Amino acid sequence: MIKELVVGLAVGCVTGWIGLRSRLLSGSGAASVVLSLGLIFVGGGWVWGILTFLVYVAGGIWSRYRAADKKDRLGGLLQTERGWRQIASRVGWSAVLALIYFLLPQASSVFIAFVGALATANADMWATELGILSSRPPRLVTSGRRVSAGTPGGVSALGTVASLGAAWLVGFVGLLLVVLLAYWSGGAWNRAFSWLPLLATLGGLAPCRIASWGPLYRGCIIVIVVIARPRTLSMYAERKPLGFAAGRG
Repeated sequence: MIKELVVGLAVGCVTGWIGLRSRLLSGSGAASVVLSLGLIFVGGGWVWGILTFLVYVAGGIWSRYRAADKKDRLGGLLQTERGWRQIASRVGWSAVLALIYFLLPQASSVFIAFVGALATANADMWATELGILSSRPPRLVTSGRRVSAGTPGGVSALGTVASLGAAWLVGFVGLLLVVLLAYWSGGAWNRAFSWLPLLATLGGLAPCRIASWGPLYRGCIIVIVVIARPRTLSMYAERKPLGFAAGRG
């Protein structure tokens, strides 16, 4: 656990420092990145921490992508620096799930819920950063009326496709990391995780669309926990602790 804590804090410090230097994070945002990565590395393990780090990196890349064009379109509405509130809204559920897993390491559904939470955050982030650049104005998810870019509740085809790809990617990379860790350690991996790309896509897209209606989507992460518990998944569950299969250990 000490090794995971040291690595998590070190990765968090580097990530936070880069975010500060590139003006993507405020001081509180950088501190939140350090805290969240330290907690997730300790609570979940290597796979959990690496996956969260990759989501942070992807978010930074897309935030910088065509930043000048985004500023021209949104002007003063464009938020460049993320504070602790933005970081907490992105990875808050993931950190809570890592803590739950630390206390209940046998619960396989917690890791699937964690991937779903990250998929939701990543889908929302990609949809926002890339949807702004759509050549066509977005439409309100509630009425279909065309609105200007940056309007709350507005969705675009580009943003929707981006959110689908972002959610699927989190699930795929999560599965890949689980398999690689099992191969590296010479153990078996939990076959229930074969469903991760599909579950992440479904679980990430639905709350992301609901996000366009307001903050209620935070509670929709519970849907991922429900999805993760069918008998079809438990039939594949290994007898070994999930901590081994999902990256702790």
